[in-house]
Amino acid sequence: MSRPPTTPAAVTRAPAPAASPGAGGAAEHSGAGVEVSSYGLVVVHHRDPGSVDRLLEECRGWTRPPAEVSVVDNSGEFHAPPGYPCPVSVIDLPNPGYGVAANVGVRRLLRRHPYAMITTQDFCGEANGAEQLVRMLDASPEVGAAAPLLVDAFTPDSLFSAGGLLSRNGRMTHEGSGQQVGEWRGRPARPAAWADGACLLRIAAVEEVGGFARPSSSSSKMVDFALRMRQHGWGLLVSPLAVGSQSPGRYLLYLKYRSSSSIFFARKHSASLRAWPWWILAVLDVLRSPRGRRASALRWIARGIRDGYGGRMGEPPFGALDSPTSCGQHPAERWVRARLHGDRIHPPRTVDLRTAEEITPVPAPRIRSRH
Repeated sequence: MSRPPTTPAAVTRAPAPAASPGAGGAAEHSGAGVEVSSYGLVVVHHRDPGSVDRLLEECRGWTRPPAEVSVVDNSGEFHAPPGYPCPVSVIDLPNPGYGVAANVGVRRLLRRHPYAMITTQDFCGEANGAEQLVRMLDASPEVGAAAPLLVDAFTPDSLFSAGGLLSRNGRMTHEGSGQQVGEWRGRPARPAAWADGACLLRIAAVEEVGGFARPSSSSSKMVDFALRMRQHGWGLLVSPLAVGSQSPGRYLLYLKYRSSSSIFFARKHSASLRAWPWWILAVLDVLRSPRGRRASALRWIARGIRDGYGGRMGEPPFGALDSPTSCGQHPAERWVRARLHGDRIHPPRTVDLRTAEEITPVPAPRIRSRH
């Protein structure tokens, strides 16, 4: 049930711990003299500590840097940088799945900051992007999350995502993908079904919705979260005034069909979504694989579907890392995508969700280091 925009839970401002100059407290005055709220940064790390180091170094130059940082370390390889201008906590949580890790990171910020920015470890943002997102949430108490425009890290003039779209059969795609970035910069904020790469969350909305639910893939957890957030009356906006970059993922076919979202997401929300047509997309994935690897592609797709329905998660089996990746595009795919995406449910339609699930409790993580 929707709530009026002035509901107190939507505009709660919690005090933040003292921080060094530039990190901010619960609220600070920007260069324009307008008070903006504080936020904490949550990064889920997996086997690439250099990416997190680069992200934290970049944050130093943001016009609105985080007041504190929580790195949820899935691999035990990241160490907090010495002398960082705000507190950095490293939380050991060995590969529990992206949704669980994100929940743990956000929970550390409860009653300390009104917002939490959750990012992938390879996200990069322009200097004023975080401040633009904070201003958007400050000015719009009915909005539960705000995300930047994402460019392709490999081709900076090309757009990666202007927000996520969701088809009636649960297929997830990126709005504007492949278009010129200049065509999108400066446009008004726009609603989206979900967001990728980075997202500034209103912690009050996260608490009310119950956090991120399983399955564990990063895209499905955000789509599921965003839909449940809408059920509670919170919106999600993408601001072209905030720009970041993201590396488009190339997923092993085994992992795509085991933990992807789309099979299990559509099953979970079967009251609102049709079944994801994995059999059609599996054929396309096989056809666009190199000729000599098509048999391997078919074998790993079948294994992924079997393990996914059987509930197997965690590390892939031996040999899966050598399986083909989901990349490229078969000539028939554009026609199929047009057919599959011809009945989008957002924007502008709404979804009546009757299957929201509670987050599975996890043991309390160990905070290995804190600066």
